Amino acid sequence: MKSPAAIRGGVPAASSRGGRSQGAVQARRPLGGGVSSDRKDWVFRFTLFVAGVALRPFFRLEIQGEENLPRDRGFVLLPKHQRWEDIPLLSLAAKRPLYYVAKVELFRKGFCDWFLRSLGGLPLNR
Repeated sequence: MKSPAAIRGGVPAASSRGGRSQGAVQARRPLGGGVSSDRKDWVFRFTLFVAGVALRPFFRLEIQGEENLPRDRGFVLLPKHQRWEDIPLLSLAAKRPLYYVAKVELFRKGFCDWFLRSLGGLPLNR
């Protein structure tokens, strides 16, 4: 079965399906299940700029099936994560703020915790 959308290049193929995701919401808005976001848009924009400058010379992004992604609501991307570059490249390809799920261990250090939460990171206890 072919994915409705795929991102190739520096990012492994990613698939998405329309769903009941909250999409891009303002900071501290409840996401459901008692989880709230601490996302700061300025941190996302700054990180996206730095990622673009640092990674675009080395990776060519090709997006296929973008027309199948909903523009008026959220959706879930489930990429196969193989390298650290996958995450910022996915953000560059998405062109809108995303929420990320990351292992809870990454949220145990001060700056890393603040940074991940500022990008919309949600800790996951695996």
